[in-house]
Amino acid sequence: MERKQLLDVLGLVRPALASTSLIQVLTHLCFAGEEVLAYNDQIGLSAPLATGLEGAVPGATLLSFLGASRAKEIEFTVGDVELNVRAGGARLKLPLLPPDSFLFQMPDAAKGDVLQVGKDLVAAIKSCLRSVSPDTSVPDQLGVTFIPKKKGVDLYSINGISMSRASVSLPAAPVQRRVVLAAAFCEQLVRLAAPDRRAELVIADDHALLRTRTDVRLFGKLVDVPKPLDFEAQFSEIVPGDLDKTSVEVPTALKLAIERALIIADPSGERAYTRLSVKDGALTLFTKSGRGEVRDRIKTVGHPDVDVQADAQWLKVGCAEFDRVLVTEGAVIFGGGRALYLVATTT
Repeated sequence: MERKQLLDVLGLVRPALASTSLIQVLTHLCFAGEEVLAYNDQIGLSAPLATGLEGAVPGATLLSFLGASRAKEIEFTVGDVELNVRAGGARLKLPLLPPDSFLFQMPDAAKGDVLQVGKDLVAAIKSCLRSVSPDTSVPDQLGVTFIPKKKGVDLYSINGISMSRASVSLPAAPVQRRVVLAAAFCEQLVRLAAPDRRAELVIADDHALLRTRTDVRLFGKLVDVPKPLDFEAQFSEIVPGDLDKTSVEVPTALKLAIERALIIADPSGERAYTRLSVKDGALTLFTKSGRGEVRDRIKTVGHPDVDVQADAQWLKVGCAEFDRVLVTEGAVIFGGGRALYLVATTT
């Protein structure tokens, strides 16, 4: 088979390869005749690939070998306990584990809530990924929360410093219950579904399954959340009802002002917060640390007076992606379209 075609297909499932694991087979690619599969105990990925091979081989080694070759064609030969790979004048021998040693099988399309993954849903999931966290002590932080509404779904995420919300209109309200899709699953969903207008997402009892029009499948366990956070109440408490009137356009000068604040704030070292003061139609940003201090003054006509502190690193994210902003005692609120992004403030 063609080396480039093989690399392209293996690249689709590569994100589900474990880099290291106490369970060795999770670092392997499993070939199952007409498809190839990878699973790292968080997500599983499979893609159609007609090789006729049956068994699992070390994934990173095979991918590195193929990437270090310029051969046009690749030839596989199966021995009793090894796979021989020929690429031009190069030969590679890899240990071959039997198919039943692989600990995972991609489930068939399960019964559950079915969503057509259009561009609006992909954009909403991508928007909420900015506020996820690996902190396992708060399960809500581990992914994107789907909360069903009468005419669609609201998506939420939180990481202790910021919160995100995005609303999507969907026909017939296909999501029937609140679920949390794990961050790793959401990242791969965005990668696979963004260029695919016919991808389908099934939310089953304990997992989610994405299938693309080319029959690439993505599996992920749902995040178990015993005591869900009340996102709707938190947003209602922080975001004013007249946000459209009280917020202002993100000033053009704000992006570079935040970059200058980050130079002093030193995100890689001891963090220093940036003070944001709005008075008499002007926003002042002041940051001071062991590196020095920096002050910027930006015109913000129509913004109410306020004096708070916030983390410039998270402000940078909002400034780059939204067109409206409101600084309050509870949060710096960025908005655009049907999405909101809140960065926590202190006084």
